[in-house]
Amino acid sequence: MRFATFRRLFLGVMSLIACACIGLSVFLQAAFDHRSGVILIISIEAITLLQTFASAHHQILFRKSQVVALDFATVVLLLPFSMILSLFILDVELGTKNEVLLRALLTLQILIITNSAMIAGYALCLGFVALMTACFFDPGVWQRDIDSTPSPFPMCYVLYQLSVFLFPCLSSGESVAQPTSEVASSHSPEICLPGCNCGPKPPMMMQTTSNEIERSANIAPSNQDQNSGKCTMSLSRSLVRLPDEVERRTSIAIHFEV
Repeated sequence: MRFATFRRLFLGVMSLIACACIGLSVFLQAAFDHRSGVILIISIEAITLLQTFASAHHQILFRKSQVVALDFATVVLLLPFSMILSLFILDVELGTKNEVLLRALLTLQILIITNSAMIAGYALCLGFVALMTACFFDPGVWQRDIDSTPSPFPMCYVLYQLSVFLFPCLSSGESVAQPTSEVASSHSPEICLPGCNCGPKPPMMMQTTSNEIERSANIAPSNQDQNSGKCTMSLSRSLVRLPDEVERRTSIAIHFEV
């Protein structure tokens, strides 16, 4: 699942919980000793609903992308209010013995505490992932679009670098999280062109290279005579390499105008 999709689903659950809390508060307003408590619950849950909805649909509402720093700042500002509301709702007692109202109050307490825990978890996870990405991969991740494709957080690469940083003894082997360009460059043989001024050249290097070129040139026509479609597909697969997780985030988008 993409990070943007998971984030929207998570914010959607928080929005639904906020709506349920508002509805239960309206249902219980007659049983509260002070009306100010109902106003406090409805106000904070309404702010939570607006923040989560605007964060999930920021591109549609404001016609611009939402950066990681803005999303993190809004959820951090929302966290103290949700914690205060959780402490407040635990001390609320109804002056009635109606079982329906008491169960509604218990449900309201559970929903408010659950929503506060989700806000705290979202803030901690987003801050940790963004900080690790800024340290190990992209220092400017705070200004990236949080819903971009690919995600601004390359989790495999970041977790690999974090494991290497914490446990250097485990970094002896190769890992799939490393960029394939670095791995390929470390294992690919160096080919020197005629007339270069480098050090001693491996014997038979140029002869091997020329033989490989002639062999590939001879294979292509013969395969094309047998099956041109299969030849084109095999050559395209051998000559084109898909970018890895890191290279997809360091690419440059090129647009052509007619």
